[in-house]
Amino acid sequence: MKNFIQLHDGMRILELGPNEVSTLPAYNLFCKPDYCYFDQLEWPIIKSYGGRSLGNYASGDNIRREFSAGSLDLIHSSHSLEHINPISLNNLFDGFSAAIADGGHLFFEIPDDYAYEGLSPPHTLFFTEACIRTLLERHNFEIVSVGHWDGGGRLSDHSGERPKQHTAETTKKSMLGYVRSIIGRIILGNETLSRITKPWRLRRAFGQIVKQIPTPYEASPYYRVLARRRER
Repeated sequence: MKNFIQLHDGMRILELGPNEVSTLPAYNLFCKPDYCYFDQLEWPIIKSYGGRSLGNYASGDNIRREFSAGSLDLIHSSHSLEHINPISLNNLFDGFSAAIADGGHLFFEIPDDYAYEGLSPPHTLFFTEACIRTLLERHNFEIVSVGHWDGGGRLSDHSGERPKQHTAETTKKSMLGYVRSIIGRIILGNETLSRITKPWRLRRAFGQIVKQIPTPYEASPYYRVLARRRER
């Protein structure tokens, strides 16, 4: 977020479904925002940072009721939009578009359920990248950045033209992998070399095991999107 947006004191931020901690403590590292949120519960941690609850349901009508046109600098939503009643999605984005100032931003993360061919109740909406781009275009937003988390520790940037499937970099990586596999077979086939390198190989194996430990959040594939409100 900090790479794309000028964070400043007093900027008006609305978050949808922040859960217990929200993004407010993180934003407070860089600025003192005017922060409010919609969620089904009020959270003491958010209140301690000066955040305000606006109620339990973020509809487009509720957003327009709470905020005058063009009064928000940023709307933030992480893994909330997939739970919206499908018939309410366009109304919600109408509210986003009305409340965000020209040049203001909309940030959201949503699961890519299709990436692993599994639909996940209680998700009610299922997104593709083409769907995301069409939805934003319809509601007067332009894409700043689209990333895709593959669930395995990599976030790829889809903001511009997608890279070709085979590039010099990927070819280099595949050749290095092939060379490493040959070296590995040589080492394991030699008793002396195998004994000398055993501590290093154990450390490497341990590192691979650590990488497989589940993260403290749902690590399924998802999209990370930042869009800018066009001028009216």
